Amino acid sequence: MANAALAPVLTELPLQSVNLLSVTAQWLMKSWIGCTAGSTSRLRGVEIGVRILRRRLSQRDWMEAVAAKEPDEGCTEPKPGHWGELDWTLVPSRPEGKAEAAESSPGALDSDIPGAENAAVSAMLHAVAASRLPVCSQQQGEPDLTEREKVAILGQLYHEKPLVFLERFRTGLREEHLACFGHLRGDHRADFYCAEVARQGTARPRTLRTRLRNRRYAALRELIQGGEYFSDEQMRFRAPLLYEQYIGQYLTQEELSARTPVPQHPRPGSPGTPACPLSDLLLQSYQERELQQRLLQQQEEEEACLEEEEEEEDSDEEDQRSGKDSETWVPDSEERLILREEFTSRMHQRFLDGKDGDFDYSTVDDNPDFDNLDIVARDEEERYFDEEEPEDAPSPELDGD
Repeated sequence: MANAALAPVLTELPLQSVNLLSVTAQWLMKSWIGCTAGSTSRLRGVEIGVRILRRRLSQRDWMEAVAAKEPDEGCTEPKPGHWGELDWTLVPSRPEGKAEAAESSPGALDSDIPGAENAAVSAMLHAVAASRLPVCSQQQGEPDLTEREKVAILGQLYHEKPLVFLERFRTGLREEHLACFGHLRGDHRADFYCAEVARQGTARPRTLRTRLRNRRYAALRELIQGGEYFSDEQMRFRAPLLYEQYIGQYLTQEELSARTPVPQHPRPGSPGTPACPLSDLLLQSYQERELQQRLLQQQEEEEACLEEEEEEEDSDEEDQRSGKDSETWVPDSEERLILREEFTSRMHQRFLDGKDGDFDYSTVDDNPDFDNLDIVARDEEERYFDEEEPEDAPSPELDGD
């Protein structure tokens, strides 16, 4: 029977003839496999027959007909080949259910569980979970996710949509985590994100320090606008000795009284509550005692440093300095304003240097929200020109000419 004559026969077959169509599908596949490279007409006839057969069958019937060939050897499915030809690729049969999948490969089902990840993927998931990047959107009032819950959500996203995972959490990845995305190599988006992570990891220490300082500077501006963190009361509590040297020792008696409010009891027969409740007074008294302890500790540390310096100096210099210290100096209003500005400036610098022990700097240093895009762009531009300068610099021979 000629292959070209197969087309009208298949066209007239009823849809109910699934068994006959299955046999025909098997014959077509055997004919296709048995074709040689030179038998062009036979290949063309088989191709036409396959196309008509697929029109006559639904997708499900087609898969059943193909699977009916030889289940042990797997099934084949057509896909476009070169020059419009059909390419038959052997596709191994897959179990439909998870139970069958677990029986065929015991480790297949466990691979979906975050706890069964290999060491590299597990380390990456825990690193991203430990960062301050939001893992998923939460409603207001919902409890924070635990680390185990974060790892489970991240693991599911990594397995189902690894490219989305890479795009969303690339700022929390390190260079050693790129091995977990080797299966995405070749995708231009994945290559771009991986290159970005690599650039972050290989950045020069000066660039990292600049980025860290920019984030702290952005946080400093935010705290200054808030007003509470750099108030006199808060700065005095953090650095009592520095405050005493610049401001405290020059306060008048009226200013000292205003700093420590006295509880005022209501008049007899008049309703109302005291202006300063007893609970606030007790709290303020406790804070004052803690502040005095800090002040005493800082004074002892400073005296120890001064004693070491005095041992290295000559006795004449010590006498001159002691004579100068004995002279009392009372600044006027303008000088006191200058001292206050100097104190505030030193407190700002103290924050930028990371010397505020009670402040959690990880909320700033590891937070990309504090990246000022204008400052970052300018730093990148300066870094680019710094790298270009050695290449563009004229050689000594040209200067000599």
